[in-house]
Amino acid sequence: MDLSGWPQLYHDILRVKNPEHHVGICSLWTERDVVQTLLRDVDYCVIGNLYSAQGINAMIRNVMTNPHIRTIVIWGSEMSLSGHSLLMLQNKGLDAEKKIIGGRGEIEVEIPDDVILTFREKVKIVDMRGRNAKEFVEEVKKQSAVAQKPFAKQA
Repeated sequence: MDLSGWPQLYHDILRVKNPEHHVGICSLWTERDVVQTLLRDVDYCVIGNLYSAQGINAMIRNVMTNPHIRTIVIWGSEMSLSGHSLLMLQNKGLDAEKKIIGGRGEIEVEIPDDVILTFREKVKIVDMRGRNAKEFVEEVKKQSAVAQKPFAKQA
């Protein structure tokens, strides 16, 4: 699977360590470099911020172009309920207008319903908001130790 052009969106600001790893990190408003330092001895795929619920659209697009990502760990400063909205998408889904039920934001109409369903079914979200750095690092280690196969073969 060729991931040389991945990530498709925000490749200049995301911190990619191992694109074939199954754990992604959503650092909310916490600086990516801070999280990268905390995880220097841990394997992961990518670290990215999620400043608003609208960023979930880019997250879905990047994850769907890299089916190795099976787990996203949320950790960091929650300043806009973006992490909450990601969890609500995962747990409650969308209404008929593609608004996140129980959260903020909406999913772009260009992202097909079957893609959203695949994201919700195949990617586990681990909520570490409000936990200290040590607990976060231990959880990422724990998630990294559980081997995961890609959810699909990349086209």
